[in-house]
Amino acid sequence: MRREKRKSMQHTNNSSEELTKLKKKVDGLERKVRELETSLSVPRPKEKLLSTAEACLYLNVSRMSLYRYMDEGLLAYSMVGKQRRIALTELDRFMDRDRKDALPSIL
Repeated sequence: MRREKRKSMQHTNNSSEELTKLKKKVDGLERKVRELETSLSVPRPKEKLLSTAEACLYLNVSRMSLYRYMDEGLLAYSMVGKQRRIALTELDRFMDRDRKDALPSIL
């Protein structure tokens, strides 16, 4: 009887030690995962901002035309320091504003 009791106590001690070791390992892994998440998370801008030169290429217009569109209020822009930046979504909206759909086909 004593032997069985001693074995069961040793088994219980071994199980609790193993559980403690596993808990420490899991805690360590969770900590490493959190560190990786923070190191890999790169803040991304809400929308892509283009320089005036990039916007000219995108719209296929001259620099003077682009500035005229901005000065007339036809094209929205943001100031970043002393430079103008135009959102890509704004350029797409600008291109679509004068778009004319094709006439329905007669056939």
